Amino acid sequence: MPLGRTFAGLYALTYSAPDWQNDTYDKPILNWARRYVRENTGGDLMARCGDGTAVAFSHWGPLVDDRIDLFKGFWYNLAVVERASTLLHEARHIGGKSHNANFPPGSVYGAGHSGADSNWEYQGAWQFEASYLWWFSTTTTDTTSAMKSLARQIGNLIIGNAFATRPPYYI
Repeated sequence: MPLGRTFAGLYALTYSAPDWQNDTYDKPILNWARRYVRENTGGDLMARCGDGTAVAFSHWGPLVDDRIDLFKGFWYNLAVVERASTLLHEARHIGGKSHNANFPPGSVYGAGHSGADSNWEYQGAWQFEASYLWWFSTTTTDTTSAMKSLARQIGNLIIGNAFATRPPYYI
């Protein structure tokens, strides 16, 4: 089941855009998200058990095999669109953007703890994830209204909780 659920997340990354064949970077993130994940992970997704505190974790840097480790929560606690956006989030870390701020007061992710992006303009992992969910909720055609609604809800949760300086909009 974990392999099939991983493939479902990758399928969503690949086929969510109405014109999914065009994955150039001048298109919306929905088009090129799969390309970005492919180019920034080297295709290394590793299954791990973990302690339940993370659903995924990326490794990168000198003398490190760039990869994304996937934990039980990735397969059993996330819906398809969340798995797709999580892969993009982790690939953004490998692509060179670490979290650079603490979560804001009242954040569901742990107010005052590190792991947030400073702001939307930083173009970090949270911005990539929220952007993907935003485009998925408004543009994709081959999904259910429930999945689009979930993408909007998770995107808004990220926008409201994962930036030290919250963006002035919601999806």
